[in-house]
Amino acid sequence: MAGLLRQEPAARMAADVAEQLLRAALAGTPRPPTAVTWRPAPAAPAPLPITAHPTDAPHVPRSSAPVAADRAGREPARRRKTWLLGGLAGLVALGLAAGVPLATRRASRPAGGGAELVDAAVPGAPATPGSAPTTAALQPISWSVYRDSSGFSLPAPRDWQIVRRGQRVELHEPGGERMLVVSQTDSPRSDPLTELGGPAVSERYRDYRRIELLAVNYQLKAADLEWVYTSEAGTAMRGRQRTFTTAKRQGYSIAWLTPESAWAVAGADAFREVTAGFRPASTAGGATPSATPDRRVSPTPSVPPARSGNRLVGVASNRCLDVSTPDSPDPVRLRIWDCRDDRASRQLWAMRSDGSVQLGGRCLDVLGASSDAGAAIQLTTCNTTPAQQFTLNEARQLVNAHSGLCLGTVGQSTANGAVIEQRSCSAGTSHLQWTRR
Repeated sequence: MAGLLRQEPAARMAADVAEQLLRAALAGTPRPPTAVTWRPAPAAPAPLPITAHPTDAPHVPRSSAPVAADRAGREPARRRKTWLLGGLAGLVALGLAAGVPLATRRASRPAGGGAELVDAAVPGAPATPGSAPTTAALQPISWSVYRDSSGFSLPAPRDWQIVRRGQRVELHEPGGERMLVVSQTDSPRSDPLTELGGPAVSERYRDYRRIELLAVNYQLKAADLEWVYTSEAGTAMRGRQRTFTTAKRQGYSIAWLTPESAWAVAGADAFREVTAGFRPASTAGGATPSATPDRRVSPTPSVPPARSGNRLVGVASNRCLDVSTPDSPDPVRLRIWDCRDDRASRQLWAMRSDGSVQLGGRCLDVLGASSDAGAAIQLTTCNTTPAQQFTLNEARQLVNAHSGLCLGTVGQSTANGAVIEQRSCSAGTSHLQWTRR
């Protein structure tokens, strides 16, 4: 049986030897082990011819016992032969069943050996058709400040790939489909709302469908467009773009694109983060002519220069409206601090006829032109929008023209360093009141 059950076909018992053993088992006469020999089948691909063998069973001497006794003795032997034959046939079938799959598996391995081959995903290959990114697969964004060589800056994902195409900068998510795009022009259209609503935008995207188009209070003039479309990879995408002007010959567009399934958690908030922190490149023809000091007249050395503004002093704290780093190119949060002469460059505010409140050529501003209570107040580039226009009313409240809310300290704090925010003017408390000195 060992010869029949060998895994390698070339090492199995030859057919003629197997036949001799079967006939011997049927005759009931075991043969000595030394009388039976088997040889491996030749390894040649073509089978050899089978040699003919006598069909008579080997002669077995009969006993001199009576016929009845002889029959009685032969019945158990005959049953044993039947059982033996059936068992042998089952073992042969088992051997074939076990041997064929083993031989098949061995034949499928590479010639060099080793592990069996499996299907592996190719790095960078597109996903299975029909699959769409899920919010669970999105990586959280680590924000930093991107400063472009042309002069503008804005919050941007730290590790995204930057691609420049002329006056267009693209930041691509590694291994994903999210993208931040900033374009700039020196010949902006007069009406961003009309520009975004035109056919040129809809023709640019496959399966384009507009969700929202509206004018927004941002920089000099701005409009937002939100839409859905299908990407080249077949993903349902959603985007929001803000097109705006910052000067007569300076305009920008900021677009945030992400899979539509992830817009609720990775779309609207990210767009607000980017647009709120955007700062345009400085320009002589912009909306901030006062940002460049007038050096045509120099004060007489013997006469101290005139004060360039007034302190705004909190009634509740008796501390001045102050900035920690007035020379920083980035937006700076407002706070209160002890009123001191050595802090004049941080505390003397010029209240202009256009409603702006300026320090060092930059303007008081509501972050993101927000109308919400609790929005931060900052010092940033002037843009002449209502978000940068304030009035000191008869109730001594500093009211923003866009939101209608008043400036005060967070938590009504009166301590040095308390941060400024806008709150409802109806509170009527002294922490919302300011005096000019």
